[in-house]
Amino acid sequence: MTADTRDLAGYAALLEALPAPAAHRTRAAMAREGTPYHGPEHLGRMWRLHREVHGEAGRPLVPLLIAYHDIVYEPAAPAGRNEAASVEAFLRDREACGLDEGQVRQITEAILASADHLGEGIRLRPEDNEWGAWFLDLDLEPLASAHFDRNTERLRVEYAHVPPALFDQGRRAFLERLGTAPYLFRTQAARDLGWEEKARNNLARVLGR
Repeated sequence: MTADTRDLAGYAALLEALPAPAAHRTRAAMAREGTPYHGPEHLGRMWRLHREVHGEAGRPLVPLLIAYHDIVYEPAAPAGRNEAASVEAFLRDREACGLDEGQVRQITEAILASADHLGEGIRLRPEDNEWGAWFLDLDLEPLASAHFDRNTERLRVEYAHVPPALFDQGRRAFLERLGTAPYLFRTQAARDLGWEEKARNNLARVLGR
């Protein structure tokens, strides 16, 4: 079974783990066109990796975080707009998901933090929001993936409205900013998996360091 096939199987498993309203909204959102990176495989990979590491722990927070964090995704949107809109979608479904106020807060702050993994993400600590921090690590795991270059190609498709030179300039600036961070991943689980080292190696290769 290829990685893509496993990730699509992970997406199917994610849908089964969600409350019915969340699964319905996720299916509808992932049927959109033009987002080959921010699509079913990305969600499925996150859920697959979570289950490989933590099994069934982290419910209901982790599946909901994965499902809702990109449920609104428009490549041309201003920074932070997609995450804010995704939170709004989540809040419309919160009652059907059967969450308490603390769980709602944890999901909301983690989705908003995913807009800037070096900003709010750094300040979102595992000791304050265990599953939110792990979700952010899952979302950043593609930096450590062997599919790093393929992911870049898929992101380029999503940003087809951006001229090539500007895309390359913006992408490089983003990666350089990541490279200066004291750490990329927050949780012990991510460190044990070697994601920090793998991501640093990918960054160094692309940036010529």
